[in-house]
Amino acid sequence: MGWQADRGCSTVQVEKIPFLEGLSKFDFLHAKYAPMWYITNSFCKTINFNFYSFQIFHAILVNGVIFYIVSKYCQYRFTVIFFYVVATLLYFNCEILRESLSLSCGLLAMNHYKEKRWLQYFSWSLFALSFHKSGIVLLVIPFVYRYSASTINYKQLLILLIVGFIFSSFLLKHIVGSFLPFFSDSFEEYSQMKRATIFGSIRSCLIVLLVAYIVKQYETANSNMSATVIVGAKFYLLTQTLGLFLPIFSTRFANYFQIYYLILLGDFIWNHYGAKKILIFALYANFIFGVVKNQARDVSDWVSSTSHGYYFYQRYYPYYSIFDDISYDELNHRKNIYYQERLNRLKHE
Repeated sequence: MGWQADRGCSTVQVEKIPFLEGLSKFDFLHAKYAPMWYITNSFCKTINFNFYSFQIFHAILVNGVIFYIVSKYCQYRFTVIFFYVVATLLYFNCEILRESLSLSCGLLAMNHYKEKRWLQYFSWSLFALSFHKSGIVLLVIPFVYRYSASTINYKQLLILLIVGFIFSSFLLKHIVGSFLPFFSDSFEEYSQMKRATIFGSIRSCLIVLLVAYIVKQYETANSNMSATVIVGAKFYLLTQTLGLFLPIFSTRFANYFQIYYLILLGDFIWNHYGAKKILIFALYANFIFGVVKNQARDVSDWVSSTSHGYYFYQRYYPYYSIFDDISYDELNHRKNIYYQERLNRLKHE
């Protein structure tokens, strides 16, 4: 299946990127994306011109880092990998190609966060930022170190909800525009988006409650779980909570900490549910598939034209292999066929 949904990650975009020998003349200053994105693509393109060479390199790099983190911090590795495959694998490897490179660096940076090894931490964070601008979150979280060192409580969650509600107004937009002008356009775009269906909102609320409960269990019990995982899960909780009001936190920033949540979830199920764990796995997998299926529906007919955007995946048939050399015009032709068929169905309803 070919799924090249991330803007800047299509075959056409890669064709515009020079080979390694031409990078010295490339205008990084006025380029649309972060510099390491172009350098990585140029490297892969020089080895093999086909876009699938980059996709294979990308999958090895991103999944290699994720498997390393899971292996380092988790006793029940296969359980966590199962959750990763069910919930996140396609998203990281087929859609957010640029950001998943950045979050891989973020995972390596978090190895140094709890011990306050700031030189190593900020080095990896800056490297992450060189892949995708959302890596800015890694440079911000040291300033809320006190949050990561405190114990989760309901008062803290209430404060986060109030802060998220206040900042969901024009306030945060102006702050970002004043201090982070290079990030203001993306922030504006994501802040205007609406959740396409109620399933997206339900999922976010359930995740906030679930993560808060699990983190609380590990904070109050004597466990062998690494402090790095607990801290990462707390930042996942923070971004998901703020994401209830500001979508950019749950759709972008939360990605950097999701693996820690999955590690806690896998460990929690194994240690608390015993023989029932297989049933829990099945229910969780079914829930994830159900939510993704409904959250990805095209609900453009339900959304007002003034809503500035909504989340859904453009799905059209037939799917194709990443090894097929399909032109941009052909992809557009297939997409137009899908929309025409959809329009015909609506006319007969």
